[in-house]
Amino acid sequence: MIQGILDNYEPLFEEQGIKLQAQGLTGLQGRFDAHLLERALTNLIGNAVKYTTPGGLFRIRAEATGKQCHIELANDAAVISQADLKRIFEPFHRAANLPEGATGKGLGLNIANYIFHSHGGSLQADYQEGLFVLVAKLPL
Repeated sequence: MIQGILDNYEPLFEEQGIKLQAQGLTGLQGRFDAHLLERALTNLIGNAVKYTTPGGLFRIRAEATGKQCHIELANDAAVISQADLKRIFEPFHRAANLPEGATGKGLGLNIANYIFHSHGGSLQADYQEGLFVLVAKLPL
């Protein structure tokens, strides 16, 4: 599923010169609502394409750890304040330092967060060393 979403965004990655690193995207299985999970992952990957610094890096890794699947998405991004990080999953919240011309309503991360939680998982956000990092966890 993840590879299919990445394939759909490939033209945008190329257009913006974003370097894609993908690891561990096959072989993981769980009992999920495929449509909802695809929506959540599309929101997360779409945001990464939208907010990655042109010519920057987008990395996605998936792995099974015990009875959980961890999906980490990281992208080069402008600095995100701790205040914005605390509110990042709130509906309609948009960070103060969005790139000029950034579009959206501030619902994508809220919807993704809801979907992961409705599957018994979680979604966490952080900003580390120039990278915006999202970690999704789902039970297997």
